[in-house]
Amino acid sequence: MSASRASFTPQFRRSDSLVVEHYAARAERGTAIEELRSAWETLPAVSPMQSYTWARACEQAFPNRGLQIVIAGKARPRAIAAFIASPDSRALIPLGDELYEPTEFAYADESAAEELSESIARLEVPVLIRDILADSVIVESLRRISGRRLVTQPYAGHPWLELDDTWFEPESHLNAGRRSDLRRALRNAAKLGPVQCEITAPTPGTLAPLLRDAFLVESSGWKGSQGSSLATDPQVGAFYTRLAEAACQLGTLRLGMLRIGDQPAAMQLAIEQDGCLWLFKMGFDEAFARFSPGTLLMVESLRSARQRGCTRYELTGKSEAWNQIWAPRLHEAVSLSLCAPTVRGWVNVIAEHAKGAIKTQLRSRTENSK
Repeated sequence: MSASRASFTPQFRRSDSLVVEHYAARAERGTAIEELRSAWETLPAVSPMQSYTWARACEQAFPNRGLQIVIAGKARPRAIAAFIASPDSRALIPLGDELYEPTEFAYADESAAEELSESIARLEVPVLIRDILADSVIVESLRRISGRRLVTQPYAGHPWLELDDTWFEPESHLNAGRRSDLRRALRNAAKLGPVQCEITAPTPGTLAPLLRDAFLVESSGWKGSQGSSLATDPQVGAFYTRLAEAACQLGTLRLGMLRIGDQPAAMQLAIEQDGCLWLFKMGFDEAFARFSPGTLLMVESLRSARQRGCTRYELTGKSEAWNQIWAPRLHEAVSLSLCAPTVRGWVNVIAEHAKGAIKTQLRSRTENSK
C-alpha cells in the first residue's frame, strides 16, 4: 500500500466598551458573515470552527433566520460570535449547531474573549450552547460574568491523538491481534486488485471529481440509507462542499481515498492547519467491509500526517469503537444554558437549579438503596 502527500464598515450600536451588531435584516440577503470577512480573517483560528470559512459555509448551507452576530471591539472587531434563533425555543444557538462539532468563537486574545462573553451575557434572550470545550476561555469568562444565570452540564468529550515519531508506524499503536487482522485484510483485498491509498491536497481544478467520489463512498453505507450522508443530506452536504472549496483555495483541504482495484472503498475529508489534522468526515463502502478499508485508510492518514510534520490529530466527533482502538485522549466538553438577565430569566434560573437539586436527591436515594 502506498501513501502520497499529498471593506468592513458596518455601523455599530455601542454600549460602554462593548460592541454588538444585529444583522437580522442583512441575513435575509445572506451577506452578514461576508461583510465581516476582512475583520474575521485577522483573528487567529486555532481550530477550523473559529474561521471565517467555517462560518460562511454555515451561513450559506443552513437556515439562519434570526441570525445575530455578537462583536467585541470598538474600532475593529476583536472577537466575533454568530448565533441563530433556535427553531424549538426562544433561545439563541450557535450558527452551525447542526454539525455536532464543538462551538468555538473567534477572538484575538483572552481580553477579547472576556469582552465577547460580557456581550453575550447582556443579550436579552436565553443562549444555549450544546457543546463547547470545558477549558475554553469563553466558558471561564461566562461563569465569572453570569454567575448563577449560567447552568453548565458535562457533555461527551472529543478524541484526539498527540503525534510523535512513533506515528511514522501507526500500526505499532495497535495491539497484536488488530495488526494481524489488518495484514490479513490487506492480503485479501489485494486479491481483487491493487490496493492504493492517496492523501491529497486537491487543487480547484481537481477537486470536483475527488469530492464526488468521496461523497458517493460515504453514502454507500447506513448513512445513505438513513438519509444522513453528505450525498443525501442537502444541508450538511452543501456545507462540506462549500467548506472543501474554500479550504482547497487555502491549500488546507486533505482528501483521503482508499481504492481496491479501481473502486473507491474508503474516504476521509479533513483540514490541516498549524500542524494539526482535523478529521471531519470518514466512511467506507460496505461492499468492502470485510477488508477493514476505513482502518487501512486511517493507518495511512496518520502516517502521512506525521510525515508532513503534524503533531496533533483531531478525530472530532465522539469517542466511538472505531477510534478507541487508537487509545486517544479526550478534550472534555460541557453544554451551557445561559438565562436572560430579565425577570423571566431569573425564574428560569430558579427552576433549573430546583431541577438539579431534585435530580441530586433522587440519585442519592437510589445509591443509598443499593
